[in-house]
Amino acid sequence: MKLKHAILILTACFFTTLSAQAEDAGLRYIKSHGAIRCGTMLDSRAFAYRDEDRQWQGFDAEMCKIFASAIFGNEKYFELVNVPQSEAAAALQSGKVDVMLGNTPYSASLDISRRIVPAGLLYFDRQMFAARNPGEATSMLEFKGKTVCAVNNSEELYNLDLYNRQYKLKLKTIKFPSRQKAKEAFMLNRCALITGNEAFLKSIAYEQQKSKVAVLPEVITAKPVYAYVSRDNTRLQSIISWLINNLYLAEEYGITTTNVDILNNAQDQSIRNMLGLDPKLWQKFEMNPKGFREALKAHGNYADIYHRTLGDNSDLNVRRITGSLSSDGGVVMPRPFL
Repeated sequence: MKLKHAILILTACFFTTLSAQAEDAGLRYIKSHGAIRCGTMLDSRAFAYRDEDRQWQGFDAEMCKIFASAIFGNEKYFELVNVPQSEAAAALQSGKVDVMLGNTPYSASLDISRRIVPAGLLYFDRQMFAARNPGEATSMLEFKGKTVCAVNNSEELYNLDLYNRQYKLKLKTIKFPSRQKAKEAFMLNRCALITGNEAFLKSIAYEQQKSKVAVLPEVITAKPVYAYVSRDNTRLQSIISWLINNLYLAEEYGITTTNVDILNNAQDQSIRNMLGLDPKLWQKFEMNPKGFREALKAHGNYADIYHRTLGDNSDLNVRRITGSLSSDGGVVMPRPFL
């Protein structure tokens, strides 16, 4: 009996240790893999695409490069993985990706059943409509009774149904398992309209300029877009949260690609921590102390990245709206890095 009792104790300790390791992998798996893997859509002008030099561009691509720079001290140590919106949770749980970007909406169902958590606010996006050859249409009433491509079992579909009933438009919904399938059907003229987030729809309009696709001005709803990590990896959740926070913080401090080195003698402790002038805080995160500083020098602060990839300096011109700093009338209030 004593031997059996000892075996039970050792077994319990073994599984407790394994559980503790699984619950907080931190950066262990990312560093062992040699790159941080970000899930996104690889065929979208908004999120990730290759330019003429075969270099990755887009909002998600830049964010993943910043994560790589902060963790490894080299922004080349990243991978972009094509993950449909419906498979975001499974990709994180299986370890296929470390961080999920890709304009994935958050919901109670996602929260309770799939064990992934938001790790930082990326931006606010607006659900809208796009139409092919809208002509002189001035309101949604001119599309009454038309067909709409939408993603099945999604928040977008739920919002569309509410909007349809509220304005008595009698829109006929054709449902698809993914955004890509809905986009393909729309381009094959199976639907007169497609609904989705503004960044996604404006990517379609940009890619299909010859087809005269236009995003309509009506807004169904606005919603926050987050970066996600596995709920079990609390250390990575903290790391991604502070990296995103610090991009906003750099914007608030006015730190850009051109003035990072000028701040070498900064007295503000938050700035010194953020730029790695005092390295201890980044070292506690097990990250390269100068990695985030190099990311700022290469990419700039949050506003620089947003306007270059999504906003008024991009091909898409997606307005920042609610996601601006509180000092600019938005809701974002970055915390000091202390």
